[in-house]
Amino acid sequence: MVIPDLLNSLAKDYKCGYQVQVVFDIAQIDTERALLDSIGKVYFENNHKWAKSKNVEHMRITNFNVLISFVEPLFSINLLLTRKQIDFLLWQEMLSIIKSKEHLTIIGVSKIKELRAAQHHYRSFIHKNIVSQVLSIRPD
Repeated sequence: MVIPDLLNSLAKDYKCGYQVQVVFDIAQIDTERALLDSIGKVYFENNHKWAKSKNVEHMRITNFNVLISFVEPLFSINLLLTRKQIDFLLWQEMLSIIKSKEHLTIIGVSKIKELRAAQHHYRSFIHKNIVSQVLSIRPD
């Protein structure tokens, strides 16, 4: 869902040697593109781009102002009831670092790398608090 992309190779034309980009991505099998298109229209005012990998369509938002104006508020109000909530909270922290321009410093880039590593770690299990919330809605 929410994927910050921190390019691993150093780039001399960037202040700290890295390009930091925050991305919101929803992926569905290509037969569901109409669903993604509806989501893009209703929630993000068509401020998205398309990408495709094999038979999967990706609706992506990379524009920082759109992320701040549409994506962050939507998922701050409508909490996710899966491990994706952890991804969102970590993504939100990265967004905050970029918003404050801290990502232009080596310390900021290091913080984002740590948060990104935590995202990968938390994908391997579902937090017990989230499990209890999901079970209260979907006991099966």
